[in-house]
Amino acid sequence: MQDAIDTIDLLVALHEGDYARVLGAKKSLKTTVQVFEYIKKNPIIDIKKTSTELGLAFNTVSKAVNNLMEIEILRQTQNASRNRCFAYEEYLNILRKDT
Repeated sequence: MQDAIDTIDLLVALHEGDYARVLGAKKSLKTTVQVFEYIKKNPIIDIKKTSTELGLAFNTVSKAVNNLMEIEILRQTQNASRNRCFAYEEYLNILRKDT
């Protein structure tokens, strides 16, 4: 039980710190915040599916993803030029801990 509470505390602290970084970036803030909130529930994303899910243009989501990569919240998981995937690695690392 304590492990679950500790994990939740770590996830909350990560979210709060990363949210502050998103707000500090100030680039395409509204969309970047939308994508940031989306990756909490979907820590591995691709731009096409994310744009469809959020009802936003592909290029708009792509810019937000680039913003999140610049501030080191998202990382590209493969070097493909098409159908690139991105991961919220720190979030996933917390979830993977002790598994």
